[in-house]
Amino acid sequence: MAKYCPKCMAETDRYANGECKPCVKAYGAAYRAANREKERARKAAWCAANTEKVKARKAAWHAANREKERARHAARYAENTERVKARMKAWYAENTERGKAIMKAWYAENIEKVKARHAAYRAGIPDKYVENIIYKNNKLLKQVQIPPEMIEAKRAEIKLKRLIKEMQK
Repeated sequence: MAKYCPKCMAETDRYANGECKPCVKAYGAAYRAANREKERARKAAWCAANTEKVKARKAAWHAANREKERARHAARYAENTERVKARMKAWYAENTERGKAIMKAWYAENIEKVKARHAAYRAGIPDKYVENIIYKNNKLLKQVQIPPEMIEAKRAEIKLKRLIKEMQK
């Protein structure tokens, strides 16, 4: 319901109690600006008292903005790659046992994902995979000494072996 407000000097919408909506919003903004610490403490107290609501709200927001968050994290990582890597390395150095436990738990929960990723890696037969096979079979060569022709020949051999194995089934 629009009514004339003498403070705003315009016709504005009103709340049920009759107060002008723009005036109330302006008053609230001015109060929050003048009492920043008090408002911060009030918000912290509310969040502490309503942890479940806060968690649910954050989870809903993250679910609705998953791609936006991924893009933001990727951009931030690209800008600060060295700092992030250094921080992660320092954390792992301080928390080695905890880091290993976290990785072990993740691996146990996602074993199928890991197996699928490894299978896809082997199926693509990348250079590093072929180099590792050559290196395991011939300890005299170092990985940096393996020529590209040898890698291609070994890749062809692997493909032939896989083909023969498939035909025998």
